[in-house]
Amino acid sequence: MSKKNYRIAIPDNVKEYKDLIKNIDAQNDALGASSPLVGKTAAIKQAVIDITRAKEADEEADALRRQAEALTEERNTLWKETVLPAERGWRTILEGEYIENVHKMGDFGYEINTSPQSGGAEPAPQP
Repeated sequence: MSKKNYRIAIPDNVKEYKDLIKNIDAQNDALGASSPLVGKTAAIKQAVIDITRAKEADEEADALRRQAEALTEERNTLWKETVLPAERGWRTILEGEYIENVHKMGDFGYEINTSPQSGGAEPAPQP
C-alpha cells in the first residue's frame, strides 16, 4: 500500500462543518442514483438536521458566555467596588463600638472567632 501524498482538511468549527455537511447533501442530491453515497442519503439528511441544531446550540452558548461575562463584570463592580468598601467601613465602626465585647458584632451577622490561630498546618499529601 502506497503512502498518501494528500491531506483532507476537515473544518474544526461548527459553522464551517455545517457548510461541509450541506455541500455533501447538495452533491449527493445532484448526483442522485449515481452518487457513491446514495445508500447514505437518509443519514446525510439527518446529519443536516443535527449540524443545524449544533450550530444553533453553539451560537446560543456564545451568547450565554457573553452574557455571563457581562454579569460577572457587573457583579464584581457592585460587590468589590461599591459594597465591599462600605462594609469595611461599617465593620470598623462596629469593631470600635464593641471592642470590649466583640461578639456583639455577631448580632449584625459577623462570625467572630476568638480561638487561637493554628500555626501553619501541613498540607495534605498529594497522591
